[in-house]
Amino acid sequence: MNAPQFVSVYAGQTCIGHVLARSKRGFEAFDTEDNSIGIFASQSAAADALTKDFRIEKGHRDLPSH
Repeated sequence: MNAPQFVSVYAGQTCIGHVLARSKRGFEAFDTEDNSIGIFASQSAAADALTKDFRIEKGHRDLPSH
């Protein structure tokens, strides 16, 4: 099964960014201001990076990590 080309990532009801499939390069994660967080081997790794970035940036230490 192929991964979607574009996925929004949420923490609860708050959108914290999105992930774009970049063909053979992997999956690129972007925050809500469209800043690239990096390119990752899997879609879930990109989403996890957004969650970690959001928790650190916003001080939401109570959010569960994936």
